[in-house]
Amino acid sequence: MPKKTELVWAGTRYSIANLLCDHELSLTLGADVVKATDVIRMLGVLFTLDLALEKQITSVSIKFFFQLRQL
Repeated sequence: MPKKTELVWAGTRYSIANLLCDHELSLTLGADVVKATDVIRMLGVLFTLDLALEKQITSVSIKFFFQLRQL
């Protein structure tokens, strides 16, 4: 299950920068350690640290233009 588990710490850019400057954030579940990532995918939607939609919009645009070129 650790291969499918993703962790992201969400907050403002300022609060995340303060958290990450001190140390690398992770979560221990039993014997497994899950390290935080910059982007996670949940139910097909991309979430970033600051909950901005830039990565999601880029991903959807790439898929849209690929399908458009196929037509």
